Amino acid sequence: MSTLRHAFHLYSNRTEERIEDDTLAVKYEDGRWSKPYYDCGGGNIWMLTYTVPFFGYENGSYHFKGTSGIDIDLRRVDIDQCPQRHTPGTKRPLNIFAGTDKCKQRTTMCEAIMGLGFRRGSYKCLCRKGFYFPDVVAQHKFFNGSLLEEEYEKLMLGKNSTYNSNTEYECLPCAEGCDSCEDASPCIAALNWPMRTSIVALACIVIGLLPPAAWFTFRYQQVKVSKSDQQLCLARKYNYYTDCCACSCSCSCPCSKCLPTCHLAVQLFKVAETTFLLLLFCKSAGQDWVELK
Repeated sequence: MSTLRHAFHLYSNRTEERIEDDTLAVKYEDGRWSKPYYDCGGGNIWMLTYTVPFFGYENGSYHFKGTSGIDIDLRRVDIDQCPQRHTPGTKRPLNIFAGTDKCKQRTTMCEAIMGLGFRRGSYKCLCRKGFYFPDVVAQHKFFNGSLLEEEYEKLMLGKNSTYNSNTEYECLPCAEGCDSCEDASPCIAALNWPMRTSIVALACIVIGLLPPAAWFTFRYQQVKVSKSDQQLCLARKYNYYTDCCACSCSCSCPCSKCLPTCHLAVQLFKVAETTFLLLLFCKSAGQDWVELK
């Protein structure tokens, strides 16, 4: 609200001639800011106008006489379209453009680019935490705000636009267990199902051959074997080598990515050991079978 203040009227250029009078003072809150507009035919620039009223005094009362405005050139004024981040304990500045960015809020966030002047799209869309930029070899890993503004305008005009595409201007989620990433590389151990299936199949075959071998051993347990000591020594030596290889593989792969492969390698060593012992047994049994005949 305007209030009366004691001041002086100057009726001439001679500063010594002053007449005391009460005047109606106008505060900042009494003025109005216009919305940004393009001054066609004038300066052909974007402008903003601040207007305040002024009053006349006649017959002992004040009455409205007109307005006075100030035009502000906006060409050098940066636009911040990103959402305002309010810090507790501080006053939030007035920004009529806040929150008008076109970033896909689910996977990206807006970051203003200063120094571009009064133009829309002066921001970049960065990937949020837990997402990565689709083009992993790109030098600049963000989406250009100007491009998003153009595509959004096409969408509003009913033209062909890629803005509504689910695969455009969106960052991709990181692999399971990753807080942040630069590509789709896993952060936790991934199971190698083809190799695991092969090992299980081989183990089943070996296990399937054990009952016939056990029956053969029980059936001919009274037969004396003359060369068993030599083959047993060879089997123990092979068992020692396979255990050493398995231990070396486990100790040399501390990382989470190669640990499953090392475990599979250990299992392969064990299966190979069992198969070798079974072959030695079959060879010995065959020789004994020939001697028995």
